[in-house]
Amino acid sequence: MQPFQAKIVCHNTPRRTVICTLCGAVWEERFIGVRTATGQPAPVCPRCIPPMLTADGMIEAEISMSLLSADADPATIRRTATERYGQFLSERAPFSRAAVAARNR
Repeated sequence: MQPFQAKIVCHNTPRRTVICTLCGAVWEERFIGVRTATGQPAPVCPRCIPPMLTADGMIEAEISMSLLSADADPATIRRTATERYGQFLSERAPFSRAAVAARNR
C-alpha cells in the first residue's frame, strides 16, 4: 500500500459513523477522527491509520476532547474508548457499505 498523509480532526458531534476510504470498514468516531491530508479529506479507520498515528494516541485524543464536557468521568471514558478500539481492531473483516446504510436508517 502506498503511504499517505493523514491528520487528526475534531468535530462537534459526540458520535459520527463513517466509512473508511481505504478499506470500507464502518467506524464510529467520537469527537475526533482521522482524515486523509491530501486531496479531498476522507475518513480513515483505526486499522488504516498511518504508522505515525497510533490507536493509543487516538484514544488519548478522544479522551481529551470528551473531558470538555462538565459531567465527564475520565476513567469511564478511558475504559469505553479502549474497549471500542479494541473490539474494532480485533474484527477480521470490515463491514460492507450495505451494513452502513442499514445501521444509519
